[in-house]
Amino acid sequence: MDHASIEQAAAALVAARRDMTTLPGLPNGTSPASAAEAHAIQDATTRLLGATVAAYDTASVDDDTIIADMLGRQMGRLYPDRHDTATERIALSVRGLGVENRLVDLDLDLREGEVLGVAGLQGHGQRELFQA
Repeated sequence: MDHASIEQAAAALVAARRDMTTLPGLPNGTSPASAAEAHAIQDATTRLLGATVAAYDTASVDDDTIIADMLGRQMGRLYPDRHDTATERIALSVRGLGVENRLVDLDLDLREGEVLGVAGLQGHGQRELFQA
């Protein structure tokens, strides 16, 4: 792996940390093929950050500590506690909706604060539901 690829991979990691976003993968052509390349990316990332993020004896550190150091925050902040936001007020009420033979006699109530998800295999009426 050449120097430019190492720097590109490190820059992507630093940007994801700065923006507090996830990174689905390194840019094309920058994935390490060996431990030495991975260490080179780690070194470049540390240099770009301007400081050592963490240093510990790997035999005595737990996964939560490593993850928190990688993210720059505790994992719990990524998945906050869920709160029920639905009220009793009905925001949308549908009765007897039908489209040709694709949808027949559909009834639903959507309360304020609820999210409606529609799933199914392609061609099983989702488009017809939203166009109705």
